[in-house]
Amino acid sequence: LIRRMKAEGGTEMSYGISAGLSELSRAGSPGEAISHIILLTDGNTYGDEEECIRLARQAKNRGISITAVGLGTDWNEELLENIAQASGGVSLYIPHPRELPRTFRERVEALARAISSFYGRIELNEGVKLKGLFRLDPQTSRVIGDDRTFFLGPFSGSVRLLAELVIPPLPAGQYTVLRWEFGDMSGKLSARGEVSLGMAEGAGEQAIPREILAAAGQVAIFKLREKAWEEIRAGKRTKASGSLLFLARRLEEAGEKELAMLARREAMLLPEAGDLSAEGRKKLYYNTRLLALKPPEEG
Repeated sequence: LIRRMKAEGGTEMSYGISAGLSELSRAGSPGEAISHIILLTDGNTYGDEEECIRLARQAKNRGISITAVGLGTDWNEELLENIAQASGGVSLYIPHPRELPRTFRERVEALARAISSFYGRIELNEGVKLKGLFRLDPQTSRVIGDDRTFFLGPFSGSVRLLAELVIPPLPAGQYTVLRWEFGDMSGKLSARGEVSLGMAEGAGEQAIPREILAAAGQVAIFKLREKAWEEIRAGKRTKASGSLLFLARRLEEAGEKELAMLARREAMLLPEAGDLSAEGRKKLYYNTRLLALKPPEEG
């Protein structure tokens, strides 16, 4: 039956997502099993981008996350990332078909190790604002949620999140700035806690924990790449070129010389070409999400 199938016509990704959701509707309630879609594309979808995002949100509401996988270079990385974010999943880049079996196997094995799908919720103290929430594992990505409730999908082991908070001037004292809660879809597992902040006049400088420095460095590279992409989308070629050159310097500092060279080369070509090369675009988009700036040496 598979041999009789013909690959022809355009790419309409929403039909694939919709078909996957229909299949999973027969798999029982989300609390009883891990439901997940692995979406594979090698092309750009046409005219149904908003429908793809709507279906991804629908999947999240049903406790279903999506691994969005792009094969080759002729597809929209931002759409795949938006689908993954909207569903609480991840997006992956596979340069060559020969890497597909290994990537597929690794993803399925990771899902098999997961014990459940998880959600999170945060509550901020009055006056405190959430500037950004980032997931650091297995790659850097923004966490998208409604009313500060977000879906993390299935994972095994641990997951690290970094919250960027804007805190107003406060008098000396001890404050709870954030409360958090995590739980699984079945309601059997849960954990909660809070983040406190001590304010004191004339407090001396204290060392920032290396784990937080490393996490902030990981997000810093992600946001530099994110800024360059926004400028390219807005047609600000010169600004985008400058952002890529700055990213190249930071990548070099992180010891990623090959990726730094690629960023520098793309920056030089961008003002005239108006866009990045297909391969350079994918490599910079995905490889920078796996990196962290090295924290400064102690002392």
